[in-house]
Amino acid sequence: MATTSGSTTLSVQMKEDLAASTSRLTGYSISIQPAMAAASPGWTNGSAAHQVSKAYQLSGTATAVATDIDLATVICADGTTGFTRVRIFAIYNDATLDTAILTTGGGTNPFKPYLTGTTPTISIEPGGVLFLIKPLGTLGWLVDETNKVLRLDPGAATVPFRVVIFGN
Repeated sequence: MATTSGSTTLSVQMKEDLAASTSRLTGYSISIQPAMAAASPGWTNGSAAHQVSKAYQLSGTATAVATDIDLATVICADGTTGFTRVRIFAIYNDATLDTAILTTGGGTNPFKPYLTGTTPTISIEPGGVLFLIKPLGTLGWLVDETNKVLRLDPGAATVPFRVVIFGN
């Protein structure tokens, strides 16, 4: 039997170098590293808060046609079929051209519980990532007949992508 566990970490580490000027007698650097402990939970196997039991990953290229991922029927890493709840997902736009924008959120029976309204989408810019987690609560985002298809739409472009999903 497979078990799933681990952690998610969001990290930003930047530095601002300030040169000497009329308002600063000497130059110095400021470290900017916001604490994100609440966004970096640990995960154990199961289906309650801070728990996942399934993992799925996919890499590919969308070429002028949307790629639809049916979360109810995907084959997960442990060989089981589909999710009923999603806790974590990341969509990476691996393109290097400014015009290769990937959108998600549309289509038939769209998986978009993090968006409101009937037709909203999110653009993922080249080199960018959409990373969402729902560690608390007992269930995660519901995957059902009307909320199950994760669409990756490249428009007229060719967009390489990666998707990672954890849930139950």
